[in-house]
Amino acid sequence: MNLLSHDDVLEILPQRYPFVMVDRVIEIGETKITTIKNVTGNEPCFQGHFPNKKDLSRSIYNRSYCTNSYSFVFKN
Repeated sequence: MNLLSHDDVLEILPQRYPFVMVDRVIEIGETKITTIKNVTGNEPCFQGHFPNKKDLSRSIYNRSYCTNSYSFVFKN
């Protein structure tokens, strides 16, 4: 179940690809938000530092947390 689709998310967030770190919102509570970000092995963030080991960098995780927070605050 999607509470917010990708199109809904794009209406809320000012970011656009490749900086949109939320594809869907599946739950919004009083104090939390649950989102989904789909990634594939050929995403640009996987190229570079560890080409033989696909791993998201901490900066990508941090950006994702910030984007989720923005979605939560501006949807509520």
